[in-house]
Amino acid sequence: MKNIGQIQSMSINITQPLTFKIDKIEFNKLCLIVGQNGAGKTLMLKMSWCFSWIANYFPVSAITNTEIDFKKEFQLVMDKSFDDQNFDGKIEVFFENATIVAEFKNGEVVMLDYNADEGVIPNNLPTFMSKETRTFDTFVKYMKMKKALGIKSTFSTFTPEEMKKVSDIYKIYDLIFIERMLESMDCHMLDKDLKEALKKMFNIKHEIDQIIVDYIDCELYGVNLSTNKRFKLTTLSAGEQSIINMTLASKLL
Repeated sequence: MKNIGQIQSMSINITQPLTFKIDKIEFNKLCLIVGQNGAGKTLMLKMSWCFSWIANYFPVSAITNTEIDFKKEFQLVMDKSFDDQNFDGKIEVFFENATIVAEFKNGEVVMLDYNADEGVIPNNLPTFMSKETRTFDTFVKYMKMKKALGIKSTFSTFTPEEMKKVSDIYKIYDLIFIERMLESMDCHMLDKDLKEALKKMFNIKHEIDQIIVDYIDCELYGVNLSTNKRFKLTTLSAGEQSIINMTLASKLL
């Protein structure tokens, strides 16, 4: 069976709150998007994530025989991904084995159309790592926020009320990224290549063999198994945290 596949191309025609039109931009397996500030790079990445996320809902609904209000779900994703979600326009996203077309009027999803090859299955969940989640300091703040709100469940088990509380504070792509990373990092053993790379790039006092997520104290620890010592990952520099975080994300998600 084949999955939806990666995005092949995208067409954007937005008329509000800004004019942003791309007749067709093609994506390769590895893309480097460059441009001046305000050119729309982040907008394209966010749109790619939103459409990739909702694309999985359609085959999941068919496979599980579950009724899903696709427009409602997509509306939530869009509303929780942009500060000023008042788009007018039309966006078409072409995956390898599926196509999604959406039209917006003052931020409302007025049309959502999905076409796919017969029998396609969902992709792996898309990952969007924004600049707000580059360091582990954000992870710790997120855990403290959940603890203060009395939320012990994870993203997949959030109640509607818990989801609203969390998504009112964090963009939905950020909270999903953090939740998935916390779950994947807990007790994760770093491979030899990553440890060697960290030695070469940074002067880290303690070699990290394992990462521990402490949900009680809301901390992330790096553990050296030979000395049985641990230290807070937030004590590393922003550059060190970012390198470890991005490398782990590429391996774990």
